[in-house]
Formats: sequence, structure tokens, C-alpha cells
Amino acid sequence: MADRLREKASVRTIAAGPGRSPSTAGREIRRNGMPLRGDHTRWVYRPHAARRWDDQRRPRPKPGKIGQNAAAP
Repeated sequence: MADRLREKASVRTIAAGPGRSPSTAGREIRRNGMPLRGDHTRWVYRPHAARRWDDQRRPRPKPGKIGQNAAAP
């Protein structure tokens, strides 16, 4: 995705590669984009940073389904 953004490809073109919806690709770019250093009018997408931010936002560890139900027969 980052390479395609650098090539100035459209969001629809980027989304077509992995078979995703354009809205999904657009949300990912908006959620994990960051301003380019020194030029706050341009934004870049850094996949390694996006993965790190995603891991931090993820509500883990969460209890399993069986552990949530104490009254199981």
C-alpha cells in the first residue's frame, strides 16, 4: 500500500490489488497515515508503524468465550 501511495495511485487502484473494498483501504490510510517530516501538507503511510499502532489499539488479551460463562453445565 505504501509503495502504491508513493506512485500516486488512486485508493480504488490500491484496494483492487489485494481484493479489498476502496472504503477499507481509505480508512486504513486515514487511520494510520502521518504527516511527512518537514511538510505537513503531505501525508505518508508507513506499514511498520501502522502495525505497531494497530497492536497498541487492539483490546488484548481478552478472556475466552468459555471463561466468561461461569454457569456452564
